[in-house]
Amino acid sequence: MGGHRTYGLLVAIGLLTAACGGGTNTEAAVAEAVTTTTVDTSTTTVVETTTTTEAPTTTTTAPTTTTTTVPQRCTPADPDTESVWFLPEWVPGDTHLYVIETERRRPDGGFEGTASTRAVLEVISRDADGVELLWDLGTTDLTQVGIPPSLAAQVRDALRDLPEQRVGYRLDENRVFDKITNREEILTAMDQTFDVLVGFFADVDPETAEVFEQSRDLLDNDAVVLGAADEVSLIHSFEAFELEVGERVVFDEPIPDLFGTDTLEAVSEIGIVELVDAAGCVSVEYRQTPTPESFLTFIQSVMAFTGDGETPDELEDVDTSEWSIEYISTGQWDVETEQFMSVELRTELTIDGEQGGDSTRLVLLDW
Repeated sequence: MGGHRTYGLLVAIGLLTAACGGGTNTEAAVAEAVTTTTVDTSTTTVVETTTTTEAPTTTTTAPTTTTTTVPQRCTPADPDTESVWFLPEWVPGDTHLYVIETERRRPDGGFEGTASTRAVLEVISRDADGVELLWDLGTTDLTQVGIPPSLAAQVRDALRDLPEQRVGYRLDENRVFDKITNREEILTAMDQTFDVLVGFFADVDPETAEVFEQSRDLLDNDAVVLGAADEVSLIHSFEAFELEVGERVVFDEPIPDLFGTDTLEAVSEIGIVELVDAAGCVSVEYRQTPTPESFLTFIQSVMAFTGDGETPDELEDVDTSEWSIEYISTGQWDVETEQFMSVELRTELTIDGEQGGDSTRLVLLDW
């Protein structure tokens, strides 16, 4: 199953740091560097948001009834359908246009905002050994909450300098993610991204600029390169699954820890939610619930990797009894075109009473 969990980890680090009484800006910046290196954008627009406070007023309005019509995106499945096989056709030479929508939520006062990126997927080849795909990521519109107008202008200029990003990879014969096919191209774009970030923070926050400079060593790690495909590979979240209508499958599914040697112990549940939803699509859901203890181990390994090899003191002897972590993937499948109209991954975190999370959604535009 494809999916991106890196930002969910960053959210968790922010929540945990707040719960432990602060932590250092350096640790947060290093964790941010892990995800910032995978920014996929050629032209970026920053939308400033302004909050205006006005005197309260009282208005009495007669009750109204609003009817919302959901666009029919899919051809409804036959009501007698007993099972659905989620296997896209992927025809070599075909291209598909998507929009990638992301939302980041950190109640500890960190980054909050949304982003929207247009992306073109090209099917490079398909044979008995698998499928090769290439994503060309284009314009990103970014809404950053809480940026002062003076800084927003600087952020806008810096983001325009970020390099274009293409992400290529193969799925094996079982439609499981196999490998990145344009590693050197991705590494070059990441290195150029570090140049932009270091240059920007050199004027705004020299200490953070130094952290980014030191973090270039992360580029030697395969986990960071694989992270470039995290968001786009969401489209394969349910690929090759065959599910019976009305049945949910529950199973143990360890999640690999790319930054360490351990795995996250997790229980997974997958099933068809609706054979025909409001948009006419087959609605499917995949939930992964790691144990809090293994999730803490995951955080510790990432912090050790991005630091000096040692786990920060505030991450030792942490009580995880009030932790809750869940990855929830949902998809809308069209039985006629045999394509996913949309796939979304949400990360829901609760750490010591503080909630956070993020979501990434891929929507097919040219169906």
